[in-house]
Amino acid sequence: MSASAALTVVNANGRSVYERELGSSADSVDTDAHVRELIGRAALDFADARSWESSATYLRLVDRFNDADAHGYRTSGGGRFVLTLRGRLRGNAGDETIRQFFTDAHEAYAIAKMNPMRDEDEDLGEAFDRAVRESFRRRLAPLFPFARTDE
Repeated sequence: MSASAALTVVNANGRSVYERELGSSADSVDTDAHVRELIGRAALDFADARSWESSATYLRLVDRFNDADAHGYRTSGGGRFVLTLRGRLRGNAGDETIRQFFTDAHEAYAIAKMNPMRDEDEDLGEAFDRAVRESFRRRLAPLFPFARTDE
Protein backbone atom coordinates (compact mmCIF):
# COMPACT_ATOMS: atom_id res chain seq x y z
CA MET A 1 0.00 0.00 0.00
CA SER A 2 1.33 3.41 -0.88
CA ALA A 3 1.55 6.24 1.60
CA SER A 4 1.56 9.96 0.94
CA ALA A 5 0.93 13.29 2.59
CA ALA A 6 -0.11 16.59 1.02
CA LEU A 7 -0.86 20.06 2.37
CA THR A 8 -3.31 22.55 0.88
CA VAL A 9 -3.49 26.14 2.16
CA VAL A 10 -6.34 28.44 1.14
CA ASN A 11 -6.41 32.12 2.07
CA ALA A 12 -9.42 34.03 3.38
CA ASN A 13 -10.46 34.88 -0.21
CA GLY A 14 -10.77 31.18 -1.05
CA ARG A 15 -7.72 31.09 -3.32
CA SER A 16 -5.24 28.24 -3.02
CA VAL A 17 -1.88 29.78 -2.07
CA TYR A 18 0.00 26.54 -1.38
CA GLU A 19 -0.53 22.98 -2.57
CA ARG A 20 2.25 20.41 -2.27
CA GLU A 21 2.87 16.72 -1.73
CA LEU A 22 5.16 16.59 1.28
CA GLY A 23 6.23 12.97 1.10
CA SER A 24 5.38 9.65 -0.46
CA SER A 25 6.46 6.04 -0.40
CA ALA A 26 8.50 4.54 -3.19
CA ASP A 27 5.52 2.61 -4.60
CA SER A 28 3.25 5.67 -4.69
CA VAL A 29 2.25 6.67 -8.20
CA ASP A 30 1.99 10.28 -9.33
CA THR A 31 -1.36 9.67 -11.03
CA ASP A 32 -3.02 10.14 -7.64
CA ALA A 33 -2.42 13.90 -7.80
CA HIS A 34 -5.91 14.65 -9.10
CA VAL A 35 -7.48 12.41 -6.43
CA ARG A 36 -5.41 14.13 -3.74
CA GLU A 37 -6.56 17.53 -5.01
CA LEU A 38 -10.19 16.41 -5.04
CA ILE A 39 -9.97 15.09 -1.46
CA GLY A 40 -8.28 18.30 -0.30
CA ARG A 41 -10.92 20.52 -1.91
CA ALA A 42 -13.80 18.47 -0.53
CA ALA A 43 -12.22 18.52 2.93
CA LEU A 44 -12.13 22.33 2.80
CA ASP A 45 -15.92 22.34 2.69
CA PHE A 46 -16.06 20.07 5.73
CA ALA A 47 -13.48 22.24 7.50
CA ASP A 48 -15.65 25.31 6.87
CA ALA A 49 -18.66 23.53 8.36
CA ARG A 50 -16.64 22.29 11.34
CA SER A 51 -15.28 25.77 12.05
CA TRP A 52 -18.82 26.93 12.91
CA GLU A 53 -19.11 24.16 15.50
CA SER A 54 -15.91 24.95 17.38
CA SER A 55 -13.76 27.93 18.24
CA ALA A 56 -10.60 25.77 18.15
CA THR A 57 -8.07 26.34 15.41
CA TYR A 58 -7.21 22.65 14.99
CA LEU A 59 -10.34 21.02 13.60
CA ARG A 60 -9.04 17.44 13.85
CA LEU A 61 -10.18 14.85 11.31
CA VAL A 62 -12.61 16.64 8.98
CA ASP A 63 -13.04 14.07 6.20
CA ARG A 64 -12.19 10.50 5.33
CA PHE A 65 -12.17 9.04 1.82
CA ASN A 66 -11.15 5.39 1.37
CA ASP A 67 -7.66 5.23 2.89
CA ALA A 68 -7.15 9.01 3.00
CA ASP A 69 -7.68 11.12 6.10
CA ALA A 70 -8.02 14.89 5.87
CA HIS A 71 -7.18 16.98 8.92
CA GLY A 72 -8.20 20.64 9.08
CA TYR A 73 -6.85 23.80 10.65
CA ARG A 74 -8.07 27.39 10.42
CA THR A 75 -6.47 30.68 11.25
CA SER A 76 -8.14 33.61 12.94
CA GLY A 77 -7.79 35.57 9.69
CA GLY A 78 -9.82 33.05 7.70
CA GLY A 79 -7.03 30.96 6.20
CA ARG A 80 -7.60 27.21 6.05
CA PHE A 81 -5.12 24.33 5.97
CA VAL A 82 -5.93 20.76 5.00
CA LEU A 83 -3.41 17.95 5.51
CA THR A 84 -4.30 14.84 3.52
CA LEU A 85 -2.68 11.65 4.78
CA ARG A 86 -2.91 8.36 2.88
CA GLY A 87 -1.67 5.11 4.35
CA ARG A 88 -1.09 3.78 7.83
CA LEU A 89 0.81 5.67 10.48
CA ARG A 90 3.56 3.94 12.43
CA GLY A 91 3.43 3.82 16.16
CA ASN A 92 1.16 5.97 18.28
CA ALA A 93 0.52 9.04 16.14
CA GLY A 94 -2.15 11.07 17.78
CA ASP A 95 -3.80 14.33 17.00
CA GLU A 96 -1.16 16.14 19.05
CA THR A 97 1.60 15.47 16.49
CA ILE A 98 -0.59 16.70 13.64
CA ARG A 99 -1.63 19.75 15.70
CA GLN A 100 2.06 20.59 16.29
CA PHE A 101 2.71 20.35 12.56
CA PHE A 102 -0.21 22.72 11.89
CA THR A 103 1.08 25.13 14.55
CA ASP A 104 4.48 25.24 12.81
CA ALA A 105 2.80 25.75 9.43
CA HIS A 106 0.60 28.52 10.88
CA GLU A 107 3.66 30.32 12.23
CA ALA A 108 5.31 30.18 8.79
CA TYR A 109 2.02 31.32 7.20
CA ALA A 110 1.86 34.35 9.49
CA ILE A 111 5.44 35.29 8.64
CA ALA A 112 4.75 34.93 4.91
CA LYS A 113 1.60 37.06 5.16
CA MET A 114 3.47 39.85 6.96
CA ASN A 115 5.75 40.37 3.97
CA PRO A 116 4.80 43.82 2.63
CA MET A 117 6.05 42.92 -0.86
CA ARG A 118 3.67 39.96 -1.21
CA ASP A 119 0.17 40.35 -2.62
CA GLU A 120 -2.73 38.71 -0.72
CA ASP A 121 -3.49 36.21 -3.50
CA GLU A 122 0.13 35.40 -4.33
CA ASP A 123 1.69 32.03 -3.53
CA LEU A 124 3.30 31.89 -0.09
CA GLY A 125 6.83 31.50 -1.38
CA GLU A 126 9.97 29.51 -0.88
CA ALA A 127 10.54 30.32 2.80
CA PHE A 128 7.07 29.00 3.68
CA ASP A 129 7.72 25.86 1.64
CA ARG A 130 11.04 25.24 3.42
CA ALA A 131 9.46 25.74 6.86
CA VAL A 132 6.57 23.38 6.11
CA ARG A 133 8.83 20.67 4.71
CA GLU A 134 11.17 20.95 7.70
CA SER A 135 8.26 20.67 10.13
CA PHE A 136 6.94 17.67 8.19
CA ARG A 137 10.35 15.95 8.33
CA ARG A 138 10.67 16.64 12.04
CA ARG A 139 7.13 15.80 13.18
CA LEU A 140 5.28 13.56 10.71
CA ALA A 141 7.81 11.77 8.48
CA PRO A 142 9.02 9.46 11.30
CA LEU A 143 5.44 8.21 11.68
CA PHE A 144 5.04 7.20 8.03
CA PRO A 145 6.69 4.35 6.16
CA PHE A 146 8.12 6.79 3.64
CA ALA A 147 11.02 5.86 1.46
CA ARG A 148 11.51 9.48 0.42
CA THR A 149 10.49 13.02 1.24
CA ASP A 150 10.55 15.56 -1.55
CA GLU A 151 13.35 18.09 -1.31
